[in-house]
Amino acid sequence: MSAAGTPDWGGVSRFFIPNEDADTVRQALDVLPAKPARPAFVLGSGMLLLDVLGGCPNARAAAVDISADQLALFDELGRALEESADCAELRRWFETVRYPALRAHYLARGQEYPLEKVWQAMRGRFAIRFFDSERALEDARAACRNTTAVRADMAAWLTDPASEYDFVHLSNIADYLDPAVLPDLFAACRERRAPVFLVLTMACADPAALERAWKDAGYAVHPASLSLARQNRALGALKSDRPWLRTGRVVLLVRAKGA
Repeated sequence: MSAAGTPDWGGVSRFFIPNEDADTVRQALDVLPAKPARPAFVLGSGMLLLDVLGGCPNARAAAVDISADQLALFDELGRALEESADCAELRRWFETVRYPALRAHYLARGQEYPLEKVWQAMRGRFAIRFFDSERALEDARAACRNTTAVRADMAAWLTDPASEYDFVHLSNIADYLDPAVLPDLFAACRERRAPVFLVLTMACADPAALERAWKDAGYAVHPASLSLARQNRALGALKSDRPWLRTGRVVLLVRAKGA
């Protein structure tokens, strides 16, 4: 954590696997009038991005992260997808390469996650399919080939006039953004007519400022947000049965009527 209480996103890697519910993001995309062609995702582990974009054929995505570690893990995942002949081989890669790194990282913090519990979370809470479905694996490979990884601060990248996108997966970084950057961030998204999916958790110091910023930029909460929040099983769930899982709500923002 920084002195201001914001995680050191550019520091030591922590996202070996997802912490969000991919099914919730999939269903958010399903309620939009059209699937995105140029989506922009906060990268994290990259697994959610690749699993979700399997349902968006030919989408050319930007995977943005400030952490060099996360980009390296994503590159490693991409190689594993290409080199694994099938799901069984990909699972072996996870169990011999990715899981030992995850385990060592958390053991150093006094935490331990048995492999079977990790698989249980991946398949259930996080809804990642490409380790078990050959079709999902094929789709994830295609999505990976069509994804450009970018090392950048997400807020700065979104407001860069050269950035092109038509959907934004903001994850929970809005919890930690300086309220001063929010008006320009949402204005840039609005200028590109991009729906925004975000996870608002109890870590957000000023949710009212966040809501004012999106409203002032011409966004409204999509009516499906409530049902999405009710089904969400991972980060930002309405209720949590795990001490490490912060509660909150997921929000899908779309252009307000008349805006």
